[in-house]
Parts: sequence; structure tokens; C-alpha cells
Amino acid sequence: MARRFGATNQAGTCLWCGRKLLPTRFDKRKVGVYGQGTFCTATCGYLFGFRLAQLGKRLVPPASE
Repeated sequence: MARRFGATNQAGTCLWCGRKLLPTRFDKRKVGVYGQGTFCTATCGYLFGFRLAQLGKRLVPPASE
């Protein structure tokens, strides 16, 4: 079941659901599903990106130097 949006915007919490990020399985110094410190599960990462796409947000390539 997908988690509802509930971000608290506090450090160490998921950007989608607001739950506390746990250490990764293999490296306890990193938190979050992939150790990036952003989402607690891959589902939360997907839901975050999907909602941004629905709102018309797109990634912008870096400016050419």
C-alpha cells in the first residue's frame, strides 16, 4: 500500500511520507533506501517524482559551460 504524503521537511526524514530514515542495510553511516538520505522506500521516491510530473515539473539539464 502506498504511503500518503506527509513530509515534515525535517532533517533525517523521508521527503514524501515524513517517516524517519533508517540506516542502510550494508552501510550504517548512510540513511534511506539507497543511502542518499532522501526517501525511506523506493515507493516513496516514485510517488514524489510522479507527483512532481503531474504538477508539470521537469528536470532541467545543467547550463552548458
